Amino acid sequence: DLLPDKAYGKKLKALRDNIKRLVFGMLYGAGVRKIADIAGINLDLAKKIQELLFNKFPTIKAFIDQTIWEMRMFGIVETYHGRRRRFSLGRYAPSALRSKAERQAVNFKIQATNSDIVLTVLCWVAEVIERDLKGRLLLTVHDSIGFQVPKKYAHQVPEIFKMYGTDRVAKECPWMPVPYRWDVELGPNYGDVISAGKYIANLPPDL
Repeated sequence: DLLPDKAYGKKLKALRDNIKRLVFGMLYGAGVRKIADIAGINLDLAKKIQELLFNKFPTIKAFIDQTIWEMRMFGIVETYHGRRRRFSLGRYAPSALRSKAERQAVNFKIQATNSDIVLTVLCWVAEVIERDLKGRLLLTVHDSIGFQVPKKYAHQVPEIFKMYGTDRVAKECPWMPVPYRWDVELGPNYGDVISAGKYIANLPPDL
């Protein structure tokens, strides 16, 4: 939205979305054939992309290997907050079942840790939104939080999520090496939301 060349912006977004799908696919244990299918590329290129990612960011491969080792050794994988998922695989379980469990283990540690953080932030901001902004929590959708507030308080919403969703998360999760960021969107209903900056810029000045 910030680029003056809209056509280039669309191409850049499509490239970003494809890279995101590839990276998440590899994080969740997708093989080179699956990577090739996701990106619509041949197997040789998929192999090169996987090698480039793991060489550039070796801790990704180390994280995957460590998680799989935990699952095999203990039959349990934990989130960073201690929530557990158990895996009961016998010694003679089929290889397909083992591979599936390995993918689920890696997926669980990432997705469930993220869910722990989102639900914690939900509890923090719900109190502030209901008490100070006279709004109310409506729903959660995957890693999103939906709520409503009076328009006159809309300009405060991005700052609340920075304060609680990013700054406080950094204090509560010192093991996280990067900021926990949020895309804050506002609109008259859940189906017609736009970026908070655009929405607030279009509000009447007398609110």
